[in-house]
Amino acid sequence: MLARVDRRPPAAGDIIGSGTMGFGAGVEIGRFLQPGDILELELEGVGTLRTPVSVEREKHHGGRRRASTLMKSGNHDDETV
Repeated sequence: MLARVDRRPPAAGDIIGSGTMGFGAGVEIGRFLQPGDILELELEGVGTLRTPVSVEREKHHGGRRRASTLMKSGNHDDETV
């Protein structure tokens, strides 16, 4: 799996997620995330990341955005996505 994710060796602190198996996500019982729900990821000794679920924003239509607007660091200023 790692060979397909990245061509460089993992660095200290890298986090690798592979998603949720076909069961255990709530979809199989018709349970879906709702606005106001909070997703939490806790790493012992590191802390907890809490992300609130919100209503979907208006979709972006047309045009390509420069990678520099998406990536605040690195040498990606001339790339588009």
